[in-house]
Amino acid sequence: MALRPTDLLQKVRSVVFSTRWQGIGLDDFADHTTEDIGTRMARTEALARDLGKAVATEEKVLDELLPEVVASDGRLWSFGQGLLDATTDAGMMWSRLVTALTATDESLRKPQALRGFLHPLRARNPALATTLLDNAVEHETLARWYPFLQVAVDIELEDVARLKRSLAFGKAPVEMYIYLAYGRATDPIPAADLRELVLTMAEMPSGHDVALEILQMRLHSDEQRKQGIAPELIDAGCELIRKLAFTKKNDREDYGLGDIARSCLKGAKGAAVTKEICRKLKSAVAKYETSAFYHGDLLHGLFGAQPTAALDGLCGGDVKELEQGIRILEDVGIRKHALAVVSDEDLVRWCDQEPQTRYPAIAQVITISQRTSDNVPPRWTSIALRFLEKAPNPGEILKQFVAQFTPSSGWSGSLAAILESNATLLDQLGAYPDLSVPVRQEKERLRQWIEDQKRRETASDRERDERFE
Repeated sequence: MALRPTDLLQKVRSVVFSTRWQGIGLDDFADHTTEDIGTRMARTEALARDLGKAVATEEKVLDELLPEVVASDGRLWSFGQGLLDATTDAGMMWSRLVTALTATDESLRKPQALRGFLHPLRARNPALATTLLDNAVEHETLARWYPFLQVAVDIELEDVARLKRSLAFGKAPVEMYIYLAYGRATDPIPAADLRELVLTMAEMPSGHDVALEILQMRLHSDEQRKQGIAPELIDAGCELIRKLAFTKKNDREDYGLGDIARSCLKGAKGAAVTKEICRKLKSAVAKYETSAFYHGDLLHGLFGAQPTAALDGLCGGDVKELEQGIRILEDVGIRKHALAVVSDEDLVRWCDQEPQTRYPAIAQVITISQRTSDNVPPRWTSIALRFLEKAPNPGEILKQFVAQFTPSSGWSGSLAAILESNATLLDQLGAYPDLSVPVRQEKERLRQWIEDQKRRETASDRERDERFE
């Protein structure tokens, strides 16, 4: 390379404070172009650790670099490990790092090297690591960073107690606890303690989303480890879902909420929470406090866990409330069909309670057809056929189905061709003699519709061709 570091300061600044993913060479900085990315990255992290060892034994270099160490990005985790490897007084080295951090402008502080230092210290001198973390909870500078430092080591029972103390002390911003969601940090925390932690966070300003993410990642980890979900975590999930507030400030993709709902909304308590949150969502949408579009994953989880309760909460009540629920399902259906996770039996059973209004309403939002491949005509879904069999007025249901022949979004090409393909569904209803007249009427209406669309497409193509001639 054209410019190569010639001394320790330059090497640290080139290697440790660099965020280049590909890394650089070994001590002689020779190129190793045949190595894969993983090998190059591991080699560069090892070099950063070696540089930490070298700096720990060079007082003048350490003094000059410390302000940059606590205010830089890069390979500070490995560098911090190296500082511990070579120091003869771990407590003093930690104190120097903290002093440098304190002297740095608060907006520029980056304590990554302290985390790297703590990680191996826990194994080599657990008593000192415990003391440093204990002191960090109420330290003028470190208190706000304590959760970030805590996850540098595997969490043990004494660490759980310290996390609770940190929350009670209130010096660390609740957003800082989000680091508990990463790297399976909460796996060792007993379920009852994690429940207490996340519910405490949820009561803090801006803490609800943090609590949700931590719980969601723990549930995901337990699932991957083939562990059952502890009752305490189920209870925590119910409480966090119940406390959801739908506002424009928190409109966001809600994949994690759907996961929590599917995993935690069990039994009678889960059913009650499902009804409550569905009603809350419906009210917020009606008041324009949120948009249903952002809550497809949540509704998917609610219907997957408690289909009947979700139907009651979202679509139950009088005709007006039913229409409100259908509009919400239509809006989220652009991204995710929430009713796709409801069994045919559950859906039919719910509609049978008030068949005159519920069948035609729900017919607007169920999935009516599917294809096994692009080269075969669509086939009716089992739930669509059940509706045609069970509804008091199957002709009305058929009209609702035909209205779905036009895609609402995500299509390209000729609409006339799409309509012609979907029209083959009507030919599959020969086994329903009671539908013969409605089918014939819908075929004629659809034929005229397709012809009109073909004329529009032909005129549009001609206009486009003339424009480019």
